[in-house]
Amino acid sequence: MTDLVPDPIEQLRNDLEDALARIRRLEKQLAELHDQVNELAASPAAGLEPDEPEAENAEQLNLIYYSEGSEEYARELRALGAWVRDVLIPYYGREPSSTRPWCPRWWAHPEAVTRLHSLWLAWQELTDPAAGRLGLKTWERDYLDPTMRELRAPDGPFSACSQAMHGHEAQHRLLDPPQVEDVPPP
Repeated sequence: MTDLVPDPIEQLRNDLEDALARIRRLEKQLAELHDQVNELAASPAAGLEPDEPEAENAEQLNLIYYSEGSEEYARELRALGAWVRDVLIPYYGREPSSTRPWCPRWWAHPEAVTRLHSLWLAWQELTDPAAGRLGLKTWERDYLDPTMRELRAPDGPFSACSQAMHGHEAQHRLLDPPQVEDVPPP
């Protein structure tokens, strides 16, 4: 009868061996990636111009690498918009308030576009099956929560916008960025 009940110590030993094997595989992958990064850092960027990324690498770049108004920028913004509309807001968009503003015209706020695009790129990486079972949780903790705190802060990019509430019409206003002076010559 005791043969039918698994030994908890033996089960823990097996779980530990499995975890150690996974850690060894991850360490090996990390070492390989580290070597690849070092190789890439040591080699010159063959013909890459900052304004003209290779087509195969373009999907990995943030929107700031595209010329605003270009077809690539418009295409990437449309794809980002679909993700914000279909994934981000339905699952993670808490109700707006004065302490947690949101702007339905988020795409008109440069800071919001850049932060949301970075968030989307991280989502693509960390929801891929290769990211493992903790990929989504890692994305929520390390990317989603800090990004949404910044975007929806009372002094964030949406602070001058309001939702249509209690019979009042929604308002949309871009905040002026801080002024910057040129660096003086030496």
